[in-house]
Amino acid sequence: MVKNREGVVVFSRQAAPNINYVMQARTLFVALVTLVVIFSIPFFRSGNSSWVEMNPYLQGMTLSLAAALLCQAYFSFRLGNALLLLFISLTVSLAAESMGLRWAWPFGSQYHYNPAIGPTLPGGVPLCIPVTWFMLAYTALAFLGPFTVRPGGLLSYRRVLLKAVLCALFITAADFVIDPLAVKYEAWFWHQPGGYFGVPPGNFAGWFIVAFLICGGTILLEKPRHGYRYRDHISLDVPFAVTSISLTSICLEESVIRTGSALPVALALTFMAPCWLYWLASLIQSRRGAVRFQGRGIEKIGEFQRVQEAGIILEREG
Repeated sequence: MVKNREGVVVFSRQAAPNINYVMQARTLFVALVTLVVIFSIPFFRSGNSSWVEMNPYLQGMTLSLAAALLCQAYFSFRLGNALLLLFISLTVSLAAESMGLRWAWPFGSQYHYNPAIGPTLPGGVPLCIPVTWFMLAYTALAFLGPFTVRPGGLLSYRRVLLKAVLCALFITAADFVIDPLAVKYEAWFWHQPGGYFGVPPGNFAGWFIVAFLICGGTILLEKPRHGYRYRDHISLDVPFAVTSISLTSICLEESVIRTGSALPVALALTFMAPCWLYWLASLIQSRRGAVRFQGRGIEKIGEFQRVQEAGIILEREG
């Protein structure tokens, strides 16, 4: 932290954005996304091909996208928090999937995966499944990322609970499209199929529970992101947004084509409505905060001075 002679806190080197570093990360992110596209084209064009032929494309697409999102998470959440999210996502989802395969809990019914999908982890769960849980959790947390703290910088457990519930709702809403599509692709098979395109209703309660544990655990255990500079890394956020929208559009189109119905898409969008309202409210709050910031200047908070809307935490000496 640096002060001038008048004692005014100015930006430190740590707070200053490293343009070259961000550009390198953006290049890596775009390169990984390019791999996703390369693998996804033959996968979605495979039609009724067997999983023996489709599996290499699925694994390449999933792992490339996960690596791209981990790169993005490094800048959005910092390395420690990104690895924390990865660890919680993999362990919680692997435990839940293993229990679901053996005891039907928490997904409401037993099921098994197509044996051609691999490699598999202990418990018979394909590697791409926990990795997909990580990608869904990161997308939800990134979309609903800000506003888990009070304006004073203190952790608000009510906001933590609200954000965890909304993240779980966001991921569960996505499963209204994912599960029917997977059943049509014969990626997994339910032992007691339900009335929703072969998916039992209890499956969605299980998705909500697992998603809540992953996102809630990450929010509670993550370290404060002092020095986090959202707007400095807009060059990474734009490719991430474009990638998310593009892949979502492809999945929605595939869902309509494969199921022959727009119901999964309609349900997903309906259940995501509270998340969009939360995001809109957060955006309004952010703009109001920016106006207050322009009028008041830097607000002192304990040993830190926080420029809230710029996303920069300035550490002050003594």
